[in-house]
Amino acid sequence: IGWQGAEIETPLAAKVQSPEVKKLLDQVTAYEGADDLVNARLVLHQVLLRRDAEDVRAFAERKIGSLNTTLVFSDRPMPEKTKHLIVAGDLIGKLAKRYGNTQDYLLKANGIDKPELLRIGREIWVLQAPVFELTVFKRANSAVLTLNSRFFKRYEIGVGKPSNVPSGTYAVRNKVAKPSCRLSDGSEVAFGHPQNILGTRWITLTATGATPEAKGLGLHGTWNTSTLGRPSDTGLIRFRNADIEELCVLVPEGTVVNITE
Repeated sequence: IGWQGAEIETPLAAKVQSPEVKKLLDQVTAYEGADDLVNARLVLHQVLLRRDAEDVRAFAERKIGSLNTTLVFSDRPMPEKTKHLIVAGDLIGKLAKRYGNTQDYLLKANGIDKPELLRIGREIWVLQAPVFELTVFKRANSAVLTLNSRFFKRYEIGVGKPSNVPSGTYAVRNKVAKPSCRLSDGSEVAFGHPQNILGTRWITLTATGATPEAKGLGLHGTWNTSTLGRPSDTGLIRFRNADIEELCVLVPEGTVVNITE
């Protein structure tokens, strides 16, 4: 979709006020038509930096997020990726540590079903020492992921009780697939149980620097997407299941997570 698609997505973007911004969006359309997603993304990043682009900012962010997802998970080059030639002794776990990727990313990005079948002589895509950082905006009920200090994607979220989600600086400690959930009475319910509100993934956060430790703080999925975009008395920092699964694939342990008002 070119920038004209914003007319359908967001009424605010239907009338671009700035001639300069319109020219940039026309460039995006041309690059996409030529299947040059890297340069389309580059121009959209220029749009985000402009003060006269507020009427298309939300559209530009969504477009960048979509392009990034396509680029990062497909057999396409992008400045943040490089190719690694598999040699004897290479293992997915070792390569993930070497390049600062998650094992799940290397498997998904390269269509590898079984890591033990890594074939010598094959070239695979890796992210070259990526630096991801996630910032949670509690009042806006959104979270922004950056890659190497540049906007990567915005996620709609829902935030639980303020007392349970303190602002501060944290780091990803571990990730759990199909998490169980502990209720207020101390009992535990398994994944898939109607009372389990954690969705398909859980990411544990640990405090860093001067931030006091917050026991039990984390990011998680939700089965009830109607709770996104607004505060709720249940859960902590809730994402769509597909979004929290994507984050689990992208961000390695140690990734910085900022929680702000």
